[in-house]
Amino acid sequence: MRNLSVYIVRQLGLATLMTAAGLTLAIWLSQSLRLLDVIVNRGLAVGLALKFIMLLLPGLLALLLPIAVFISVMFVYHRLSADSELVVMRSIGISNLRLAQPAIIFAIGAALLGYFLSLYAMPRALREYHDIQADLAGDIAGVMVEAGVFTEVAPGMTFYAQSRDHHGVLTGIIVDDSRDRERRLIYTATRGAVTNSADGPRAILENGTYQETDKKTGRVSVLYFDHTSIGLAAVIGHNSLQRKREAEELYLPELAAGMADDPDPVRRGLLMIEFHRRLSEPLSTIVLALIAAGALISGGAPRQGQNAQMVGATIGVATFLTISFVLRGIIQRTPALAPAFYVMPVLAMACGVWLLLHRPAFLRRAAA
Repeated sequence: MRNLSVYIVRQLGLATLMTAAGLTLAIWLSQSLRLLDVIVNRGLAVGLALKFIMLLLPGLLALLLPIAVFISVMFVYHRLSADSELVVMRSIGISNLRLAQPAIIFAIGAALLGYFLSLYAMPRALREYHDIQADLAGDIAGVMVEAGVFTEVAPGMTFYAQSRDHHGVLTGIIVDDSRDRERRLIYTATRGAVTNSADGPRAILENGTYQETDKKTGRVSVLYFDHTSIGLAAVIGHNSLQRKREAEELYLPELAAGMADDPDPVRRGLLMIEFHRRLSEPLSTIVLALIAAGALISGGAPRQGQNAQMVGATIGVATFLTISFVLRGIIQRTPALAPAFYVMPVLAMACGVWLLLHRPAFLRRAAA
C-alpha cells in the first residue's frame, strides 16, 4: 500500500504542477496587453513591470492552488477507475478511505503550501508591491503621464503633455487644478519636467502662463512666467514609509495585535475578517480534494457512471465556492461573524469523508 500511495501522490503532484502552471500562464497572457501598454506608452522599465507581475504571483498561486488540486485528483482517480485499477485494489480488501489516503495526504501538503503563501508570501509581496507603487506615484512623467493623453493624476487635477523625449523632458504641458471649490488654476508651459525633491515630487515649468479663475465671480487673472515649479507632494504623496499598511499587507501577529489595540472600530473589523480569512481559505484545498476523491472512489465499477460522478463532483465544488462567496459578502458587512469562515470548510470536509465511508444511493444508481 505504501508503494501505491507514493505512486498516486507522484501522479497528483505532476498533474497539479502542470495544471497550476497552465492556469497561471493563461492569466498572465490575458494581462500581457496591459503590461505592454505600460511599458511602451507609459515609459515604465521592463524589469520593474516584470517585478510587479512577480510580486502578484503568490496571491495568484494561492487562488489557483485549490482548483489545480481538484482537477488533478479528478484526473488521476478517473484514470485509475477507467483502467480498472480501483477494482483490483478493492478486490484485495482496500477500503475507500484507504484508496483516498494519497489524495488526502497530498491535499494536506498543498494546504500547508497555501498557508505559507497566505501567511507569509502574500503579505510580504503586497508590502513591496504597494511600497514601489507609492514611490512611483511621484514619477508622473515616467509612469502616470502618457504623451498626448489627458491624465487625472488625482481627483480634480489633470496633467497633459503633448510629447516626451527619452530624457523625460515634456513639451506642450497643461496642468488643470480644480480641487479648490473657490478657484480653478490652469498652468501652461512650452516645456518642463517632473523631478523628485526632499519635499516630494515637483513639476518644473518653463515659458508658460498661470491662469486663476474665481468660480464665484468668473474673474480670470493671467500671469506669464519664465520659470516656476508646482509642488505635487500634497496631491499624490511621496513617502511610502509613512503609508498606513492595509490589512492584506500585515502578517498574522500584526493582524492579531491590531484586532486588540487599533482605536478605529472599523479597521478592527477589517483586521478580524482578514485574520480569519487567512486561516480558513487554505482549508478549501482539502475540501476540493475530498469532494473529488469521494465522488470518484465511491462511484462503483469502472467506466460506469464516470461522467455522472465527475459532473456531481463539479457541481459540489461549484456549490461550495458559491456559498463561501456569499458567506464572505455577509461577513464583510458584519465583521463579528468572521469566525463563520470555518463553518463551510468543516462541513464540506465532513461530507467528503461521508462519501468515502458510505456509498450513497444516487451513486449506486449512476454506477448501475
